[in-house]
Amino acid sequence: MKTLCQTSRGQSLAALSANAIKTAVVFAIGMLAGVPAYAVEPAESSVRPANQAVIPEFAVYPPEILLDSARDNQSFIAVMTRDDGVTLDVSDRVEWSIEGAAVAKIDAQALLPLADGEAQLVANYNGATRKIPVKVTNSQTRFPISFEKDVMPVLTRTGCNTGSCHGAARGKDGFRVSLFGFDPNGDAKSASAASTSRCPKKACS
Repeated sequence: MKTLCQTSRGQSLAALSANAIKTAVVFAIGMLAGVPAYAVEPAESSVRPANQAVIPEFAVYPPEILLDSARDNQSFIAVMTRDDGVTLDVSDRVEWSIEGAAVAKIDAQALLPLADGEAQLVANYNGATRKIPVKVTNSQTRFPISFEKDVMPVLTRTGCNTGSCHGAARGKDGFRVSLFGFDPNGDAKSASAASTSRCPKKACS
């Protein structure tokens, strides 16, 4: 009988010890979190419900568009940012439109002027909308072609006036322009002289 009583009492003490340990753990968690032990509750689940719509985070560039002549145009893109921070070009998946006055038209991935005034370029993508202000001036004016403003940017973009091409000290294949276009007047004379003897485009090949 004595052994049975001792065994029962030992089991009771073991159960009490286990409950005490659980209570101590809960209390410690509450103290670390700055919340009383009785107020500790399971954290809410961060899992998004399956039926909840996900609105994409995307932006349109440039953030505003100014067209200031009949020859002017402006390309644009839409960039989406994923949850992991990676950006994607989603321009071909966006529904583009012009809101407001018919001052411009969309041609492929560029905006062309139609009339003076202001409007908005609207981008719709998977339920999200972005609006970019558009301003058009001098829509009926065709300014003369400028070597500095129209030709030099092409030479720079294609790398023709770099040190490894015609911007080198001795030029390339008999055709030379200033390095990175620092002398537009001299480059215009060089291009004019080259056009009378050979095609500058062939000189770049």
